[in-house]
Amino acid sequence: GCERVACPLVIHLHGMSDTATTWGYPNLMTRANESTCPSRLGAILLAPDLGTVQDWLIGETSTGSSSIASSLILPFIEAFLAEHAGLIDEKRVYITGLSNGGELALDSALLR
Repeated sequence: GCERVACPLVIHLHGMSDTATTWGYPNLMTRANESTCPSRLGAILLAPDLGTVQDWLIGETSTGSSSIASSLILPFIEAFLAEHAGLIDEKRVYITGLSNGGELALDSALLR
């Protein structure tokens, strides 16, 4: 049987010249575990494509990324959590990123 168990959410924000698929995350996740059963997932990966957001960061001041984090990234994450209620353990939400994505990840974590 398939037991419904809340999984941790891992959010990865890519860097300026990357895309959501640069590092092969969708392939890694599906090859590692093709199950759709929540108790067998282990974790859910959210790796959004930030192309437009990255463009906005060019030329921003040091407060630009915290503004983008509060106005775009956090609402996006909250909407994802709401849409997947019961599947995600909201006490185990982790965010990481590379380069500009790392800056957005840090700002998002500090604001949440």
